Amino acid sequence: MAAAEAPPWWTPDMQSLCQRRAPLPDVGRWQSTYVRYKGQTEGQVCQHGWEQATSQQVQDQLAMASNGGFAPGRTPLHSALAPLAINMRIVTAPAEFAVPVKQDRRLTPDFKVRVEVKYRGQVSFPLTVRAYILSQQEKDNLPEWSPEGAVDNDGQNERKGHPTELKGTTYITHHFEANMSGGLSSSFSGSTGVQTLQGHTVHHVVPSTVIQTPQYMASQGGMGQRYPQHPQLQLHSGLMGQRQEVITLDSSNPLSLNSGTTASAVPSLGDFSDSSNWAAMLQDFFPEGDVTTVSAEFMQGMDANSVSIKPEQVISHSDQKIIISENVLQEEGVLMHDFEFLNLEFMKPTRMSKVYACFACTVLERDLLYCIFHIPTVGICRAEQRAKACERLSIPRRVMDQSNANSQCETSEANSCYPQSRKRIGEASERGESTRNPGGWNPVMDRLPASPPNHSSGDTMPHSRNALREWILEEYESRGWRRRLTEMDLRTLESQAGFPAGGGDVDVSPIQWEEFTTQFRDVLGLLTKISAVWNHEDPCVISGLDMDRGRTAQALAKEPSGTFICRLSWSEPGSLVLTCKVAPGTPAADGDGLLHVIIGAKDLNERRVDTWIRDYPAATHVLDVYTHKRVDKRKVFASNYTRLRLMDDLDSMSQG
Repeated sequence: MAAAEAPPWWTPDMQSLCQRRAPLPDVGRWQSTYVRYKGQTEGQVCQHGWEQATSQQVQDQLAMASNGGFAPGRTPLHSALAPLAINMRIVTAPAEFAVPVKQDRRLTPDFKVRVEVKYRGQVSFPLTVRAYILSQQEKDNLPEWSPEGAVDNDGQNERKGHPTELKGTTYITHHFEANMSGGLSSSFSGSTGVQTLQGHTVHHVVPSTVIQTPQYMASQGGMGQRYPQHPQLQLHSGLMGQRQEVITLDSSNPLSLNSGTTASAVPSLGDFSDSSNWAAMLQDFFPEGDVTTVSAEFMQGMDANSVSIKPEQVISHSDQKIIISENVLQEEGVLMHDFEFLNLEFMKPTRMSKVYACFACTVLERDLLYCIFHIPTVGICRAEQRAKACERLSIPRRVMDQSNANSQCETSEANSCYPQSRKRIGEASERGESTRNPGGWNPVMDRLPASPPNHSSGDTMPHSRNALREWILEEYESRGWRRRLTEMDLRTLESQAGFPAGGGDVDVSPIQWEEFTTQFRDVLGLLTKISAVWNHEDPCVISGLDMDRGRTAQALAKEPSGTFICRLSWSEPGSLVLTCKVAPGTPAADGDGLLHVIIGAKDLNERRVDTWIRDYPAATHVLDVYTHKRVDKRKVFASNYTRLRLMDDLDSMSQG
């Protein structure tokens, strides 16, 4: 059988790049930028990105086709503050995205997307870029793809069959602004719905407002004098986060409130020559004055290309005046901002399906601009799945497992140190130095090499199955827990480390070893927090390491409602899963009538695990999966509550 051919992006240096967690070189070769204008059914590849002229042309065509029209200045697209063009491209991508990615492993380095904005004169608008994971089917139909909640996506607001979701900084908002009198210029980053303000401080008091006529603006080539701002508009402007708010009397002004770039408490003015609109506007600004008189003064000022006002209404400070020349309003410029998506992780595996990274934004609430990263990956949750995932990605297994010839010297040096390190671990265990410390971590663990050296002497190699089992037992037993690991527990840990369930030894790569040691540290840290309940074996409240979701469902299949099993989570190391059998029709229950509740590390920092279980109303009886006993939880925790708390107090005293 012929060896699998490596994909085109797999270069001879790729293995080293993945191990060093370095960025992918020449990332521009493996991406494409798509644009789909509002009203179009399919997007098109456009390496130049979005263009305002094309968007206006498509809008005009739609208006003619519908025998209607769009009122100029009524959409952000026609605003003088709108950009001329926007382009988006990926400038940094992690090389390890080209190999199987284990869930809850942060992608390093972070994806970085660069957005370039071309403008003329003035520009001011916000832009939100979001990160998505696309399935193979969505990738194959990329011109028709629409993110959830996107504008003009034919009502398809829900994606069916999500391959996985991302956590971390999944969206970022940046306000592009140039040649403005002031205002908000900041970035917002989002992590699963949480926003963080970045940039300048938002001021809640706006000192003044510009009121100007079109004739006066044309004659002066800039902005006119300032009027005192109405208190109601001050509050409104502050809430919008704008230092300066400019109000004009028609939508052709680049700073018009009707341009669509900002909101206002002032009603829509429409045609400024309409006396009723004049009166409505002036009533908002001069509620205690004679609107008729004020209106007449304004109309006379318009005829004279100026505005007559009372001296006390003028702010005379010279630093309050802002003048923008006509040359500036005609100059073109480019703004650039890098959107860095920090700490991205897969929330769940992709079931051996290829997935792709995609970054998208909606331009001026109309058009869709998105960039696809063509290199696929596969999300896994267990180290033993790596070989199969590599096959799905057409990466030869030998490429993943082969040693780096350039690091033989370092490997030899590590080999000479490894036996001494293991000897120190054994001596420390005998002396009893490996008991719990106040931080809950074992100092012996810190002296273990981050990755095992690569021997070639069969069963004697440190990362063989026997050596791994010996190391696991040493680390576990050094904690002093009464409960022992069973054979099934050890087999589960061997499987997590990458050894096949059928037996035999394999070469474990440094990446696999690093993943396993990190995962095992999380397990030991969790057991340290819940040691009192973990040691409780009559009944066994916390199931062993071999209990997964499938076995849990099988054990609870014939049990009555209220029966629960508490187990460790391998998909979220360091957390517990409380699976409870519930009555039919219970919200959030799965097809087996089970409700799965995650008790995370933060939850265990706030309350003890026995408190969480005791206070959870849906869980009434604990099921011991080894003796098949079903015991009322009140008999388990109520009688032992004082004793467990006393144990914790004694531990605190001994550690203090």
